[in-house]
Amino acid sequence: MRSDPKPEFVSLAKCLRKHFASPGLDFVMAAFRSFAVENWHRVLDRRSKWMSPLGYDEQRYIPAAAVTRQLHISRHRVKELLDKNILRGYVKKTPHEREFTVIERSSLIDAGDLIDDYIPLKAVAALLGLPRARINELVACGLLTETSRTEGSRQARLFSRKEVAVFVKRLSAGRREPSDEEDLLTTSTILKVHLASEREFCSFFAAVIARRLQSVCVSPLKSGFGALGFLRAEFHLWRSEMRATVRSDLLTITAAARELGVKEQVAYHLVHIGLLPSINSTLGKRRCRRVSVGDLAHFKTTYISAVELATHWCTSPKAVLQILQTQGVEPVSGPQIDAGRQYFFNRCDVRNVSYGIAL
Repeated sequence: MRSDPKPEFVSLAKCLRKHFASPGLDFVMAAFRSFAVENWHRVLDRRSKWMSPLGYDEQRYIPAAAVTRQLHISRHRVKELLDKNILRGYVKKTPHEREFTVIERSSLIDAGDLIDDYIPLKAVAALLGLPRARINELVACGLLTETSRTEGSRQARLFSRKEVAVFVKRLSAGRREPSDEEDLLTTSTILKVHLASEREFCSFFAAVIARRLQSVCVSPLKSGFGALGFLRAEFHLWRSEMRATVRSDLLTITAAARELGVKEQVAYHLVHIGLLPSINSTLGKRRCRRVSVGDLAHFKTTYISAVELATHWCTSPKAVLQILQTQGVEPVSGPQIDAGRQYFFNRCDVRNVSYGIAL
């Protein structure tokens, strides 16, 4: 079939749509649609009212604008691939001298293996259906690998096309259509309201990718997470279990202070300067900073306070500071360093001090 069909063919399409749409004769229209999808060189869109929505997605040819979105390349790059016969298609001119590039859908599979394996942040966000800030959180959690490349005078952030494609495939696999009786939460609502921290979002992403949290398709026209919805009861059950697991490994600043044997103000200062790592979390409906058991154990094995040293050496914290400074050991935190309430030293620095004991 030609890209410019004869008027008789268009008349036939109108006739079939008008007179063969009844239930008893719909097989005629179905056969015509199937034939058009496989053989028509013209791009079918929603102006072709006789075509079904499924036909738009399965038609033989698609416009260059759709190719740029699927392959995440520029129109100029599409034209280059067409000239090199990597993409198959044709260029059509309108009476007003405008050019429309049309690409055969099957050639996209071959082109996908030949184009660059890296895509920019904007493309990753579009494929996964997530805001760019959420993509940054996935990178920080180690769920998504990022690389960089110098393009002119700027540094471009790039991501593996294959890695993102695996995520997209897992998101689209196993989805089902929702029923009218189901109480659903969309991904947008979950991200805005129901997840309190970056860590919770990363756990949510991992659960959906691993299919521990089942999803339904609520918006076929969107991609990635934007097309997903979740049963409200199942999501809240998953979130409760996830938070219960997380809470068992997290301590409030007050609890961390008791474990360290210091006042709350000292613990808050250590968190504030980053010496004691913490994360944002929720306690009931209140957001707060919490410290993991692992980070607290690492702090204990890495740092020691002047008060603790003074207890071991049977002297005062002031004398400990003078002894260590005399031997070239400086504190990492304290009143004269960062306005802290207590001096803290690195255990490695004080281990071989002649006055001390094994620490």
